[in-house]
Amino acid sequence: MSGPRGPGEQWPALESVGLSRRELALAEALQMEYDALSRLRQDREHGRAGK
Repeated sequence: MSGPRGPGEQWPALESVGLSRRELALAEALQMEYDALSRLRQDREHGRAGK
């Protein structure tokens, strides 16, 4: 398995629609933040349900 890939390498087709590598990196960071917040919210909801 190879190491982590940089922004734009995972979705090269997105560059063809005019997104820069910087925009791809920002989009990836935003998605990661959203995923983390979603997991946190789910964990809190499951914690309340268990009480």
